Amino acid sequence: MNSQKDLKRWLALGLKAAYLSVLCVFLLASVQFILDLFRRHELMVNYHGDQLEFSDFLAFYMLGQIAVGPDAHRLYEPATQLAYFNRLLAPYSVDKPFFAECVPFVSVLMIPFTWLRPENAYLMWLGLTVVFGMGALFLWLRRERSLNLLQVGTVLLATAASFPGLLSLRMGQQGWNVMGLVSLFWWGFCSGKDFMAALGLALLSFKPQYVFFFAIAALVSRRWKLMLWAILIEAILLCVSGTVVGWQNVLLYPQMVLHADTTSDYYGVNEHKMVSMRVLTTLLLPRQSALLAALVIMLVGLLATSLIWWKTVRARLTSGYEQRWAIALTVILCLICSPHAHCYDLMMLAALAFTLAPQAGKQQPLSLPPAGRDGTASRLPPFAYSWWCICLCLYPVATWVVLLGAAIGNSVPFLAILLVNCLMFCFALALWKAELGQRKEISAVALAEQ
Repeated sequence: MNSQKDLKRWLALGLKAAYLSVLCVFLLASVQFILDLFRRHELMVNYHGDQLEFSDFLAFYMLGQIAVGPDAHRLYEPATQLAYFNRLLAPYSVDKPFFAECVPFVSVLMIPFTWLRPENAYLMWLGLTVVFGMGALFLWLRRERSLNLLQVGTVLLATAASFPGLLSLRMGQQGWNVMGLVSLFWWGFCSGKDFMAALGLALLSFKPQYVFFFAIAALVSRRWKLMLWAILIEAILLCVSGTVVGWQNVLLYPQMVLHADTTSDYYGVNEHKMVSMRVLTTLLLPRQSALLAALVIMLVGLLATSLIWWKTVRARLTSGYEQRWAIALTVILCLICSPHAHCYDLMMLAALAFTLAPQAGKQQPLSLPPAGRDGTASRLPPFAYSWWCICLCLYPVATWVVLLGAAIGNSVPFLAILLVNCLMFCFALALWKAELGQRKEISAVALAEQ
């Protein structure tokens, strides 16, 4: 018996060591690749074969340049963006804009970066976004010491070594900010720090399609102070944006986004490479119809999120631990149902690592008296929880399928990611239902004992 236990223990240690080794190899090789590009001055712009490649960060930098210059009120004019972007690409150029659809306040926040040369601004951007993302995730995962320092360190390593994490580094994308703001919101939401949660929610509006999913949790939970803070912060951002780049850019932003997302006149939308249901609608429907279908799917996702939180609050599941599966479902629905979600946005899934904590597999909520007096089970469905943990742990490594699958077809790896996310949704839904069922059983037992 002892020999079998020792064998299992050594096997587990071997698997953990192999997992960490793979992550370290991915991280070191990718960082080395990025540093080599930087040393050759090819990180921002380079020619690979006969194809021009450039960092997405240039689009953000371009918005800051426009906002601080005489063309600020023409922020979203294609001709303006094309002129500024080609200036950054010189001596190369593109024939149509790499259109930046960012909300107006992003251009205002990017102004300080324009005080530096693009490469130096890029380094400052990476430093700030990585530190913020990791810091916010660390705060969230260490809340109530659900994970120890070694476990949190492993999550941070896995996040950095994942394809979305390194794509954000290579392209200067917003993945680290998305992860940080989602983590900041849930940390504030579950810790009763309304201002911090509101700050995360308001700043997350740079991805407006995501805000609605997380705002539902606050609205259904009647966190009015949180919502008032969020509205105030958002109002300040809008006022500053209107003052700097003009109110027409603020008011007409939704119309501009809908046009940019359905036209072939711009580069950069890449709807066939999205990780949400949008990739499926794009493959099956014409361009205009694909966006409309994606918006309908988003509405269905918002209704589902509302129902999940209504039932969660009605069942009086109030602590962060008790609401863990509602939180997980919200994040996954946000990714699956968003009409615009790219690979780097998958980094928000790192916030769900708190469900891997030892107590997360127990069905018994922490604030309730011990279960099992009436013979009810003390754990969540083992199949669903085991596969949830497997998917979440292997996710950082599995994301590299994007590079391997690209050889088969442009959309194949993204469809695979969508399928995995849908499976994780099913597992989280089963676990959430079990949590609600157990609450009813425990309430019935408590009522009978009275």
